[in-house]
Amino acid sequence: MHTPRRRLLAALLTFPLTARAQAPWAPTRPVRIVVPYPPGGTTDALARPLAQRLTEVWGVPVAIDNRGGGSGVIGADIVARAAPDGHTLLMTTQQTQTANGLLVRNLPHDVERSFTAITLVADTPSVIVVPVASPARDIAGLVALSRARPISYGSTSAGAAAHLMGEMLNRSAGLNAQHVPYRGAAPAVTDLVAGVIDFMFASYSAVSALARDGRLRIIAIGGVSRLPELPDVPTTAEAGFPGLDAESWFGMFAPANLPRPVAERINADVRAAYADPAIRGPLEAAGFRIRTMGLDEFAAYHAAEVRRWFALVRSTGVRIEE
Repeated sequence: MHTPRRRLLAALLTFPLTARAQAPWAPTRPVRIVVPYPPGGTTDALARPLAQRLTEVWGVPVAIDNRGGGSGVIGADIVARAAPDGHTLLMTTQQTQTANGLLVRNLPHDVERSFTAITLVADTPSVIVVPVASPARDIAGLVALSRARPISYGSTSAGAAAHLMGEMLNRSAGLNAQHVPYRGAAPAVTDLVAGVIDFMFASYSAVSALARDGRLRIIAIGGVSRLPELPDVPTTAEAGFPGLDAESWFGMFAPANLPRPVAERINADVRAAYADPAIRGPLEAAGFRIRTMGLDEFAAYHAAEVRRWFALVRSTGVRIEE
């Protein structure tokens, strides 16, 4: 006689639990996006407008946590060790998530297994750039300069794409340029403008404004084709040095074992943010190509990039002691 009532009561009691289980994930406390480079660089420039937008969307503070140094290892490891609950994210470059896996001896995490790949965010062409006062107007000019006096080149960190490309150019052009590693793009570019270093491979987004202002000179494009805005600047292959076409990419990661619904929500909100012209427009004007991906697409892309960068590292013989 009371069985129907009991069933109804049981259903009413379990309904809130079922509803909560099916509700989309949302952060319950402040979120931090770790950037493993200092403020003011290219990765930081991508992360800051995203943090502002996610603060609005999620209704909790989303802060940038710059943890530069250690070739990006310090910041990446913070995320690798964090709880997989969606409250700690990593905005980074291909270096920390690919090349470091072979470059860095005793790396405290695995570049694939220690992370959940969320989405590609952007990429940008690589360029060879010199101070505006430099006599070098092309790669041949760099070779001539290196024969006249010792020269140096900078990179955003030891083992960065700029370091590997610099070593490949050293070998192919016989430059014997001294490598000077920095802690991010901002200090490296500052010293380049001042003439402290003689050249560097840089992401186009890091130097495009300075080149337009006449404070730096781009002498070659490290990509497969010329840039529409720089039609007279040849590619490295056109200049006689093929194989120097490594472009920089930026992506978002979370700790390994992040629940799929959490990853899906973060992926969707990040992609929506970068699709907004208010965010996308200024970044593209700065030289970024905004490119986002779904979870599975980016996981496959990341795995392929690990293999590609491992092969590049092996070809240079570069290693980093941490």
